[in-house]
This record gives sequence, C-alpha cells and structure tokens, in this order.
Amino acid sequence: MNSLMKKGLEFSLILFGLFLAISLTATNLALFLICVSTIILLFQKELSPKWELPFSIAFIGLFFFWASSTIWFSQGKVTLNSLKSFSKVWNFLPYLILPLAAGVVRDKTENILRWTLFTAALVIGLGAIQYWWDVHYFFEGWFNKGLLVKGKRLYGFQSYPLHTAGLYTVLYILSLTLALFSSQKKGWIFSSLLLGLGIFLTGSRSYYLSMVLATSILLALKGWKFFVSGMLVGFILLCALMISEPYIKERVKTMNPYQTNEAGRQRFYAWRSALLMIRDHPWKGVGYRNWGENVTLYAAQFPEWKMDPAVKGHAHNSFLTVASETGIPGLFLFLGFWFALLREEVIALFRSQRETYSYTLSCATTVSILSLLAAAFFEHNLLTATVSLAISFLVGVRRANKSET
Repeated sequence: MNSLMKKGLEFSLILFGLFLAISLTATNLALFLICVSTIILLFQKELSPKWELPFSIAFIGLFFFWASSTIWFSQGKVTLNSLKSFSKVWNFLPYLILPLAAGVVRDKTENILRWTLFTAALVIGLGAIQYWWDVHYFFEGWFNKGLLVKGKRLYGFQSYPLHTAGLYTVLYILSLTLALFSSQKKGWIFSSLLLGLGIFLTGSRSYYLSMVLATSILLALKGWKFFVSGMLVGFILLCALMISEPYIKERVKTMNPYQTNEAGRQRFYAWRSALLMIRDHPWKGVGYRNWGENVTLYAAQFPEWKMDPAVKGHAHNSFLTVASETGIPGLFLFLGFWFALLREEVIALFRSQRETYSYTLSCATTVSILSLLAAAFFEHNLLTATVSLAISFLVGVRRANKSET
C-alpha cells in the first residue's frame, strides 16, 4: 500500500509537469492528487521531511486576509463572498507541499522537468506550424476552448496570450539554466530556442523585456564570453524572426515609448486612473477585485480616453492594481511576499555549490522571480493562476532539492 501511494505521488508529480502547459484544470487536479498523496504518506510516516516554514508565506497569508478585509470595508459588512481572495492561496501550495515529499521529488526531479519542458516545447512546435501554415489538429478542442493560435498570437491552450507568455518565460528560464549549468546541454538548448520562439509568438511585449533580462543575467553568471556570444546569437535570431514575421517586428517596434500603439495609450490612462484611486483611498483601497467597478468612474476624468474593455480587468500593472484595490498596506504585504521569496531563493543560490542541481535550480527560481517582477510593471501577472502555479512549483522543486550540495 505504501509503495503504491509513493508511485501515485510520483505519477501525480509528472502529471503536473505534463499538463502545466496544456490544461489548467488538469494541472489543478494533479496538484490535488499531490496534496492528498503527500498527506497520506506523512500520516503513515513514510516521508521524513526536513521542512521549514518559509518566512514569505506569512506575507502572502496576511495579504489575502487584508484583501478580504478591503471587501468588507467597501461593502460595509462582513460577507462570506469576501473570502474568495483566499482561493488564490491554492496556486502557491506547491512551494509548501513539495518540500514535505522531498525524497520522492528529488528522485523524480529530472523526469518532472523533462516532461514539463517537453510538453511546452511540443505545444509551441504545433502552434508554430499552425501560426505559419494554418494547420489544424483534431485535438484542439480538448483543451481550454481549443485556443492554440488566434489571430496573430499564440495562446497555447491558455485563456490569454499574456498568461501563456508568463508561463513560457518561467519555463524558458528553467530550460536555459539547465542548458548553461547542467551536463546535458543539447536537449535543453533546443527547448530553450522553442520556448523563446513561443514567447515572441504570444506577442506579449512585457515578456520580451523579461526574456532579455533573464537571458542577460544567466549568460553573465556563466561568464563574460558566454554573455557576449550569447547576446550576439540572440540578436541575430531576433532579427531573423522579425524579418520573417512582420507582426513581431511591429510588436518590438511599438515598445519604443515614442512609437507606442493604442495598447500603450490604454495603459497610460489606466495607470493614471490607478494613481487617482490610490490618492483617494490610500489605506483601504477600493476593495479587492473592485477595480472594474471603479475605473469607469475615474475614466470620466479623461474625456479623450476611449477605454478598451480589457482595462476593466486590471490596471495592466500588478503593483498599481494591488495598491488601488487594497491600499498601501496591501501593496506593502504583496511586495513583502515577493521580496521575501526572492531573498530566500538568493540565499539558497549563494549557499549552493556551483555545478550542482541545487545551484542550477536556484538560478532558475531567482531569475524567474526577477523577470516576473519586471513584467509586473506592465501586466497584472503575479496572481495569475498559470504563472503562480509555475513559479511556486519550480520553487517547490528547488526546495525539495536543497539538501544536495
């Protein structure tokens, strides 16, 4: 029975990696199985975790409590519906649960990462074929409304290309880190190229910047020769991609503030509206998830602004969205979580011996967090389910491997 439960846990871990780039529903189901299997094995004393409660978890817990409180403040009463903010805690469970099953995770880490990156690369490969040659597949409708490619943007079965780009950025960083610091390089180099292509095909300019930032840091960590040659190769590949695909060239071109498009102008007004909300509600905010109800009121102050419906979702800036909805205290707790998490990963990086799996994974987690924080200035990405699950899973795998030196 115990052996069967361990096999079930191993299978669930691989399922999580397998479905992360395909189906959010299946990924959540795999996480549920991981939690159940881990708890059962703990009660049976089949796991011997050397587990420490991370300091960062206090910040995210307090943030969600404060977020619920801001709903009470805005409604003037306590309601059970306000507790919906705590549903986001689920997305951060992997970095708490996986260290509890450290022995099992350590033994299967290579398989988990291989399947995760293989599946993502496969989706991108199929998406690229459809993108350029309009080839359709019989299984497209099986996953998330069947969106593989829509218009000129790669969705990759996710609900929106920005979510896809966030996921691919985390996986690109993982793959490139493995290519630079692990012994097996060829496969990881190929998956890195495909994941990089996937990020550009999403058309998500925020993650273009994140990708360049991550690549620069990782190549610099490897050495100045790798930095110069790697950035040169990357520049050549980007030029070739822009020549072959005018849409990507246009997306890159509009990253220039002086040549911005309508999406850039929408962000400008959304940010101004957010700042006005923060000015008027500095301590309690307008209420968690109440941005959409309030932005239309503030938009009236800008008669020249023809507001895009997408702006009603968030301010296209994680920090301004959080501050406008939960006030300055909420922003403090939110930033506290991400900086505490970053600090924990940086400490792990400096404590790991170079050329070990622990060092490689610490590089990946540290650079991934930095890249997501950079993208957060232009997107509301840090609480997105797909991105949160990806980064917390990667951090969980790293922490499960921390005893390797």
